[in-house]
Amino acid sequence: MKAIIIDDEKLARQGLQHLLKLIPDVEVIAEAANGDEGIEAILQHTPDLIFLDINMPEMNGFEMLAQTEHKPYIIFTTAHSEFALEAIQNDAVDYLLKPVDAADLLNAVDKVRKLTTAPQYDMAQLLKLLQPQQQHREKFLMKIGQKYFPVSLHDIAYFFAEDKNVFAVLHDGRKFIWDESLDKLEPQLDSKKMYRANRQFIISHKSVEVVHAWFKGKLKLILKPPVPEELIVSAEKAQAFKSWMGS
Repeated sequence: MKAIIIDDEKLARQGLQHLLKLIPDVEVIAEAANGDEGIEAILQHTPDLIFLDINMPEMNGFEMLAQTEHKPYIIFTTAHSEFALEAIQNDAVDYLLKPVDAADLLNAVDKVRKLTTAPQYDMAQLLKLLQPQQQHREKFLMKIGQKYFPVSLHDIAYFFAEDKNVFAVLHDGRKFIWDESLDKLEPQLDSKKMYRANRQFIISHKSVEVVHAWFKGKLKLILKPPVPEELIVSAEKAQAFKSWMGS
């Protein structure tokens, strides 16, 4: 689908352009910063779809539509909710409030897609692509008493849970209380650097001193600094752990 973005706000156009680049069957072929430019762009390119702001100087979005002979599908993008009824009267496919949400945008484009013969795509996969990519944590602020200490990930030997507490142990032996559960912490860490060995431990490569073959396909790990209890990797995770250690 050929699309044009018509909006007097440059940042809004850029943000929408960024999101639309991740939708395979939508190609933004032009942009316009006001109603006059929008009319000219529509006449020149005859798009299948336009993303149209309403409040623009000189000529608003509705006035612009009244002057266009070519009638593409319309998705309004606006900071104002009070024009929804008028948008429907102008045969809008959807009405998105700024800042435009990625999931709402994808759903709006899918409505257009269903009105055309454009190919269908896996919505779940596209939603995943549209979400901001999570950055893995490399820095931590550890607390002892009333003091805070900046700590880099490469200084951490392992995290471990004991009773209801989680601790971070550094390679130099220092130990800090960490205020998140291992389940919340794990997704924040680069899995190539830190491994969830079992329910109690997330460990680094450097912390593994010895790996023992254990009963029924399990593994027993000896860490440095020493751990307060046996660290056993289940038989189900043993092969994955060996692959991680070799990576």
